Amino acid sequence: MRSLSPLVVLIALLARATAQTCGNIEATTQHNFTTPDGRGRSYVKYKPLGIATASNYPLVVELHGLGACASDLYSYSGWTLVAEQNNFILVTPQGVEKSWNAGRCCGQARAAKLNVDDVSFLRMVAADVLAAEPGVDPTRVYFAGHSTGCMMAQRMALEASDLVAAVGCHAGMLMVPPSSPAVESITTPSGYKPVPVMEIQGQQDSVVSYDYATVLRIPYWPGALRNLGWWRQLNGCPTASPTIISYGSYSIHLHTGCADGSGRPLLLCLIPTPRQYNPACMGFRPAVQPAPAK
Repeated sequence: MRSLSPLVVLIALLARATAQTCGNIEATTQHNFTTPDGRGRSYVKYKPLGIATASNYPLVVELHGLGACASDLYSYSGWTLVAEQNNFILVTPQGVEKSWNAGRCCGQARAAKLNVDDVSFLRMVAADVLAAEPGVDPTRVYFAGHSTGCMMAQRMALEASDLVAAVGCHAGMLMVPPSSPAVESITTPSGYKPVPVMEIQGQQDSVVSYDYATVLRIPYWPGALRNLGWWRQLNGCPTASPTIISYGSYSIHLHTGCADGSGRPLLLCLIPTPRQYNPACMGFRPAVQPAPAK
């Protein structure tokens, strides 16, 4: 167990919060609507040209990190190329004050005075896209994200499992009840349906701690392995210990044979470096492939 300096955490978060004003980017469309709480919210959509003649294609919802913009993701993430190569619609919603209400962490959206309901907002985003794009398969709605976006994607898996087919994200963990950062066990919420989760975590990440850690002596970060253990329990995976597959630059902690019967895996990819994205992890193909629909 280690304790992170609150000053280090604060400096890191403030640095992210100084991102440029959000804008649009070429080849995307911006969509605006008002949520039931009266807020004007928006998302950016990228629809590959080759998808026009396709049907039953996926929707991927990618969530930005703290202090970032929905449009930022198109310039550095590589998602547009993946969307072109794999024929899916990519959507990047914008968080309130460039943040998400993902639970304990982080930014203005989680403040009680704002009372931001991002689960409902992201459901509205998915519904809006499904209504406008009849070729999207509603059983193939996937969530991804970075940092607080990864935390929000996992919150969606927990609280909107009827919508989310799977989650793949990096540098983030589950930060809402019934999870508790210092407790290994978790209670499965009523109505939850197993959702495959893949998380990529840097073992030297100085912001989102790989290990269990406190902030101001209060339990805060659960740690990547505890987070994997929660999802193992939630998804009814049969073995307490994962299968560990080691490679030169990363390792995979893998659970298979989980409760939904599809054979879809649950996995954690660990890289012995800080926060940067590792494409090798995303290229990993388990022996049992995920089913295309839940």
